[in-house]
Amino acid sequence: MITPAALQTRHRMSTGKNFRAFLERARARDGKKESKPESKPLWQRLNEVQAPLRMIYGKEDRGHAAERAALAIELNPGLDLHLLRRCKHLVQWDAAEEFAALCGSFLAEETTGNR
Repeated sequence: MITPAALQTRHRMSTGKNFRAFLERARARDGKKESKPESKPLWQRLNEVQAPLRMIYGKEDRGHAAERAALAIELNPGLDLHLLRRCKHLVQWDAAEEFAALCGSFLAEETTGNR
């Protein structure tokens, strides 16, 4: 069941500049963008990130998020990575309360230096 307001919000989040960004990412995945052959993909350089990082994904994302998250944790055991059940790509939509709690606790930890 979806309300007209929820439908309108979902539609707004899926059109315009957001849709153009999606198409651009798809083009990049298809190899239509040039990349330096010597550079490692970002997912292989997560251990190099100096800034505080919390990653939140939906387990049922069609992009195989669960499998990719498992691999990321295997390669970088210290990652602050959260995989939320019953969520697809728009985690902030599918699990708004859990997403807000994870973001809030992360920001609170960074503000107080308890990390």
